[in-house]
Amino acid sequence: AVLFRAIKGGDSLPQTKISAIIKVHLSLFSLPSFFIGHLTLSTISVYILFDSFMNLRQALDLKDAGYDKWWSMLILAVIMIILGIIMVFNPFGTVAVMVMFMGGIFLFRGISNIVSILFTNNKIKTLKKIRDLDD
Repeated sequence: AVLFRAIKGGDSLPQTKISAIIKVHLSLFSLPSFFIGHLTLSTISVYILFDSFMNLRQALDLKDAGYDKWWSMLILAVIMIILGIIMVFNPFGTVAVMVMFMGGIFLFRGISNIVSILFTNNKIKTLKKIRDLDD
């Protein structure tokens, strides 16, 4: 009936007005959080990049000091510089990859916990059997 009245009378649907108001309110709340999130990600990206260049400097200092394994720190510093540059130019893509990586870690940890529990329970049963045989 509301739809029919809106078509005949030219009034807009009340659900449309409510929906528009809700969308405006949601956008007012989500836009600032988007910019704050982007600012935070950019700040972290620049920090990682800066820290990576400091690690590069430390690797070269270790080389000058005659440390044999200076190249390992150099490799890590270069990898972190590359990742820092990627984070600066694509912070949200980086977050998506990090979330997937963390999901994989949680999955691995969950599976390893289940396996650990199964092995522990099996060991407990074995020890109980040994104890019962000794009694």
